[in-house]
Amino acid sequence: MWRVPLGGDDGRSGLHQDVYRQEATNATLPVSLVMTRAIREYAQETGMAVGFKPAGGIRTAKQSLEWLALMKEELWRFVA
Repeated sequence: MWRVPLGGDDGRSGLHQDVYRQEATNATLPVSLVMTRAIREYAQETGMAVGFKPAGGIRTAKQSLEWLALMKEELWRFVA
């Protein structure tokens, strides 16, 4: 079970990262696995798809293949 706010007084919602705060370590594959599973469960429950953008970007071809594999395994059937 995931506990994610779906709305708030400040207008932000869901799995939102504060764009003004700089983090030393960005989204890693293990952490992103948890996030993609929450996204998948949300899509199953609501029928609404949401996006995912890895924090810090993808810098190498090897990283792009790792991220593609993660997305394919976890979210591929939810792509419209």
